[in-house]
Amino acid sequence: DNKQNFIDLAMVGSRNPTQYGIAVVKKLLKEFSNFKCRFISGLAQGIDAHCHINALKMDIPTIAVLANGLDYIYPAKNKEIANDNFTLPFETTIPDLHFWKLK
Repeated sequence: DNKQNFIDLAMVGSRNPTQYGIAVVKKLLKEFSNFKCRFISGLAQGIDAHCHINALKMDIPTIAVLANGLDYIYPAKNKEIANDNFTLPFETTIPDLHFWKLK
């Protein structure tokens, strides 16, 4: 059985975190790095992005659930995080893949 059991983590926070909030993220992730855990979020601006960056620095696996699909990272400033650190769990070429909002 190749199944890996992780403790899944998510943090909710401000889009405009304070230095204190960022310090708390680092402290919590450092504590969780002693366990077999992974960090999951929407790769949003603010605390989400800080969590991903710091989790990766601490070798904590991350998963980004992208609300706008694989071809559109939002906010745009988080493209670098996604491009440098995330891979799909399968090989694929994604043509212009677009998602629409349901009315």
